[in-house]
Amino acid sequence: MDMVNKRRGSHTRRMAKYDPDDIISSAELAKRLGVHERTVRRWRNEGTGPPVLWAGGVARYRWGEVLEWLRREDREKE
Repeated sequence: MDMVNKRRGSHTRRMAKYDPDDIISSAELAKRLGVHERTVRRWRNEGTGPPVLWAGGVARYRWGEVLEWLRREDREKE
């Protein structure tokens, strides 16, 4: 199942409950998107994932930027 299909329906509604200013870990991002943490790491290494914030050598993500990245990915697939 691809990312677009995972985000449809109730999963999209669940994602909307989070604050766009949340700063989250790779593990939390994977959990929210319903993908494996290795997938998030691969996106980061390939430069294809959401924008990364580095804090003390640890990758973090701003939830609002992740949502914007998801929207761009959806538009590009259409």
